Order: sequence, then C-alpha cells, then structure tokens
Amino acid sequence: MQETVLVSRCMLPDDLAAEMGANNRCRYNGTSRPQPEISKLAARGVVIIPFCPEEDAGMATPRDPAERQKDGRVVTNKGEDVTASFMAGAKMALTICQENNVKKAILMKNSPSCGKRTYNGEFNGTIANYGGITAELLMENDIDVTSSDELT
Repeated sequence: MQETVLVSRCMLPDDLAAEMGANNRCRYNGTSRPQPEISKLAARGVVIIPFCPEEDAGMATPRDPAERQKDGRVVTNKGEDVTASFMAGAKMALTICQENNVKKAILMKNSPSCGKRTYNGEFNGTIANYGGITAELLMENDIDVTSSDELT
C-alpha cells in the first residue's frame, strides 16, 4: 500500500505544483516556500495531498499576516479575529486525512495553521510553546506531524 502524506501546499516545489495543478503561492503574502524534499518523496512513490488550510477554507491570498494568540484565537496584525476560518481549514485537513487514511502530515513551520510551534501573537518574531490550529488538531487525532524545518 502506498504511503499518503498531507503536505502544506506552499511547500510544493514549482515543478511538482504545476504537475499537480496546485497553486503553491498560497502563503499570506502570495509566495511559496518550496521544499525539495517533497519532490523526493513524490519520486519515491509517496502520494502527496497538497492542502492549504487558509485558502481551502476560503481566505484570500494575499491576506493580512495573522498569529495565534495565547488564548487560542488567530488574529491579524490589524486586529481582525480570523479564528473561525482557521478552524474550518483545520477541520477540512482532518477530514481529508481521515478519508484518505493519512497518518503523516508535513506542514510549514511557524504558521498559525501549520506550525508545530508558531509565533506568539504579539507580531514580534517570538516563537511560542504552542502550535498552529491545523497542526494541533492533526496531532490530537494521532496524525504524525513533521515541520518543514525537520525535513532531511
């Protein structure tokens, strides 16, 4: 049985994104963070399911930077509470994992959705001791989450 992995869409290298018909320029500022290791996984036969919790939940790109607060909310740098959209994206990610028997996710570091650890909500570049909404929900449901900075 082929291994299937959920991957933050912004991490897809351009050639793999084009091959899959996936827009990898989905980060808040309309850029991507390609990770060559993802192409290596695909070349080995691992099935890649690209996913962006924010875009797939209907948020626009580009969008205002957001960070997760200590109380769990996700708030933009302009003070808008976008927690509901982030929660919707996280639930969509979990559903995809459950429907496709996905046991592993590779997600973008520091993201308020995908980071195993994320910024502290003060927009000062400090990393908190808690994770993004999607990463935490997947881990709570026994899905192994690897952060982009853990790839080798």
